[in-house]
Amino acid sequence: MLAEGGAAVRLTKEGRYDPKESADGTRVFYVAGDQEKKNYTEQIWSVPTDGGDERYETAMTTYASWAPAKGGIYFLDGAVSGSPGHLSFFNFAARHFQKLAELDPGAGFPGDLGISPDGRAIFYSQMDEITADIMLVEGFR
Repeated sequence: MLAEGGAAVRLTKEGRYDPKESADGTRVFYVAGDQEKKNYTEQIWSVPTDGGDERYETAMTTYASWAPAKGGIYFLDGAVSGSPGHLSFFNFAARHFQKLAELDPGAGFPGDLGISPDGRAIFYSQMDEITADIMLVEGFR
């Protein structure tokens, strides 16, 4: 639906999730896949913002953070269990992934990746420490 209001337009034929608008505002990118399956390769698809045919873009690593940008999609495979993460770019024209950087362990919490409007800066979260407190609650019912 347009921000100004109006009728809602269905963009996808099946349930999809994690929609993100393209840098130029002409397409909506989204994930197709089953979040419940283990070791499952999810896929990025796109559709024009005014509706139309869905188009397969690329496969991605499960739970990778991603963000569309001019000319492609940035992916951040988050670092887990002390291993480094990787920042990559999928180029639409070349249909090719390029590894851009290896990141410190703890970088790239799933879902936390952003690209500045001018494409000159990339933003992601860094989790340096994971802690939790155990609490005793007496008389709880």
